[in-house]
Amino acid sequence: IAIVLVMVGTTAYITLSSAEANANKLASRLHQEISENINLQLDDYLEKSETLNEQERLIYINSLLKKTNIAKHGKAFVINRNAKIIATSLEGNSNEDDPSVATNNDLVFQNAITHLNRFYDSPGKLRSIAQFQFDVITAKPLSRETWFTQATPYEDNSKKIDWIVITSMPASYYLAGVREGN
Repeated sequence: IAIVLVMVGTTAYITLSSAEANANKLASRLHQEISENINLQLDDYLEKSETLNEQERLIYINSLLKKTNIAKHGKAFVINRNAKIIATSLEGNSNEDDPSVATNNDLVFQNAITHLNRFYDSPGKLRSIAQFQFDVITAKPLSRETWFTQATPYEDNSKKIDWIVITSMPASYYLAGVREGN
């Protein structure tokens, strides 16, 4: 009986570890697809909106990010190379003129920028897709949540715009089934 229990326990542990690794791979691939989708939508919109002023463009880009699938469970940001926020998927951003107001207290955005600064010295040096994860720790209620994040450089077809698209999703979104199995 002891050998059977050990074998079942070992099999369960290996299976769940494999499931978590596969979920991480899936999360990585989904981030690539989401970022590419946002980049394509930005390309399409910016080509059509050359006659609009900068303010109208930014309002549309904010609404575009809020309509993406990632906005339901995660967060998406567009920043310039100096880490100034251009647009965000955060709800409650009533001040469309200044999306940085919505990100001032957002721990996910702050951690994403901190990690970009840590690995690349500044977002301005990012030239290829970067994937990383970080933990967001809150005091009230006390919690720790891991976020999977991807930073993707974005340049429009005319090479006038040089931004970074950041997408973040909580690990719990991808790993809910694995954690339930544990």
